[in-house]
Amino acid sequence: MIQRFRFIIIVSIIMILGIMNLYSQNNKFVPKYNTIISSNKGADMLKQCSRAAPGEVDSFFTLTSNDVQKLENNFKKILNIRAKDCCLLNGMIKNIENYCFQYVGFVINNKKYIYVNALKMESEEDLKTIYKDWKTSPIIICDGGDSFWGIIYDLETGLFTQLSINGAS
Repeated sequence: MIQRFRFIIIVSIIMILGIMNLYSQNNKFVPKYNTIISSNKGADMLKQCSRAAPGEVDSFFTLTSNDVQKLENNFKKILNIRAKDCCLLNGMIKNIENYCFQYVGFVINNKKYIYVNALKMESEEDLKTIYKDWKTSPIIICDGGDSFWGIIYDLETGLFTQLSINGAS
């Protein structure tokens, strides 16, 4: 009887872990184009022109590959978030393909976050012309609607908040 109970417990645990792994794989997205922006340029990244960005930041920190992996394991959760800040209220991001992403780590009240700056690409050529310094310098674009947006990722909870889409003008 005890052996059977142990067997049922072990099988149940394996099934739960399998379901959790499947769920986490469904949210995973590894962008083809992404970069970590140096923490000393973090304040510049948050000076967005036509959308809200995090305020009252205590400091910035250098992201690790592990931090970025956590974000990417949850990336598709962005598709379920509605914008609550300027400028396209209630707007949603329908697709995260064809964007390049800039990441910077920041701290508010001793909690670590990643700010994601998303830039729409028509082609790879955009990285050489329009966004030529995208790997090292924050790219700030005014207007452009959902071609340009930002969001905050909480490293502790694995949740995205504060989606903000550029104005449409």
